[in-house]
Parts: sequence; C-alpha cells; structure tokens
Amino acid sequence: MPPALLNWTTLVANAPLPHRLALGVLGAALLLRGAHLVWLSLAAPGVLAGLLLASALTSSASLVVQLAAGVALAGLGGWLAHRLEKLALRVAGALAGGVIVAAIGDIQAPPWPAWFGLVGALLGAMILPRLAGLAVKITTPILGAIAIVAATAPPPSWHLPAITVLAGVGALRQLAN
Repeated sequence: MPPALLNWTTLVANAPLPHRLALGVLGAALLLRGAHLVWLSLAAPGVLAGLLLASALTSSASLVVQLAAGVALAGLGGWLAHRLEKLALRVAGALAGGVIVAAIGDIQAPPWPAWFGLVGALLGAMILPRLAGLAVKITTPILGAIAIVAATAPPPSWHLPAITVLAGVGALRQLAN
C-alpha cells in the first residue's frame, strides 16, 4: 500500500485540481442537503473514497490519467456504495473515523503512528451502522466537511478544526430541517 494512503496531509496535498473541484462540489452538496438527497448520501462515501484513492495512486501520472482514474474510481465507488447500503454505512464510518483520527495524529507532537488511523476506521465502521436512524444526518455533514477540507487543502494544523466546524454547522442545518 502506498504511504500516501495512510497520510491525510499527503492525500490532500496531492489531489489534482479537477479532483479538488469535484470534492468541493460534493462536500457543499453533502453539507447543505445531504440527508435530503438519499441517492447522494448513499453514493458519497464511495465517490469520496474513489477520488481520494485515485489522487493517491496517480499523483505522479499525467493529468489525463489522473482524471480518468478519478472518474473511474469515483464512479465505481459511488455505484458500489449505492448498491451495498449497509457496506456504505461501514465505509462512511471507516472513512470518518480514520480521517478524524489521522487528522488528530497529524497535529500531535510526536505524530501518531499511521495504524492509529486504521483503528479509528475500524471503530467508525463498527459504531456507525448501529446508529442507522441518525446515520445519514450524522455522516453526510462529516463527509461533506472532509470533502471540503480535501478540496481546499488547508495547512495540516487546520484540518481537524475545519472538519469539526464544518461538520457541526452542516449537522445543525440538517437536524433543523
């Protein structure tokens, strides 16, 4: 597994501009209307994971290869997530848990080992499906915040605060509706 897959900062920094734009649009849609757009809520974890995976795997390739890989992996991830709803909840939980733990680890001195992100991913994957009633209203703002942070690529010390504030605002907006 390439080291970029375990390092949130490297993943965000290596995402090409078209992937960042797609992540920004996806993030805004999830923050503002995620719980009301069921199809987007179901496909979002796969699309987000596919775009980030394509960015990590093709960071040294040409722009055409990056775009093709991004479209292919985002499409495949979205289709799989939509078709496998229960798995989508686990993927969303794993993504949210892993990214949050990895973001906390990036600002620690000394940084946490990369496997802490995997522990966060496992915990997220186990906990989130048990909260199915609120899962969509909880995960869409978190995934939207992650997508926006990935799109904007702020300094590593801003990742966790930005994800927290954006997810909180998105959750309040969605829970109010």
